[in-house]
Amino acid sequence: MWKTGSIHSKAALQADIEKQLDTFPGVIFNFTQPAEDAVDEALTGLKSALAVKIYGPDLNVLQNTAQVVKQRLSQVPGFTELTVVRQLGQPTLTINVDRGKIARYGVNVADVEAIVQAAVGGQAATQVVQGEKLFDLVVRMKPEFRRAHSRSAVCWWARRPGNRFR
Repeated sequence: MWKTGSIHSKAALQADIEKQLDTFPGVIFNFTQPAEDAVDEALTGLKSALAVKIYGPDLNVLQNTAQVVKQRLSQVPGFTELTVVRQLGQPTLTINVDRGKIARYGVNVADVEAIVQAAVGGQAATQVVQGEKLFDLVVRMKPEFRRAHSRSAVCWWARRPGNRFR
């Protein structure tokens, strides 16, 4: 294609690829070299040659500020493929552990964190073999208990056989 085709430059190749990829609405493609991409990602934590990180406690303010920054950067000649990484809409679970209460049962914060991680995020209990493939069997709480974000969830935990607390 390079020698006999109509494409004779990197810019022409990129334009041709972009034309074909335009059929995927909402998907943003970035053209770079693998080594360059790996270095950029290691330095910034983002898969991009240039990244603007905005920090603050209010996600709505951050999202609005990011849109303003994107709009202003889009006016700078040479900036292309500008993207705002979405942070809104991602659920967060905050748990405040009463250290005094758990200490009465001989439990520490790390134990509580391990239980919450297993209950909400899941924990590999064993492995299952299907043919030649090996899969983790992950257990976690039912969805209705994992979605208990608007009220205090009651968690029963058997520390020892016959010793339950709430």
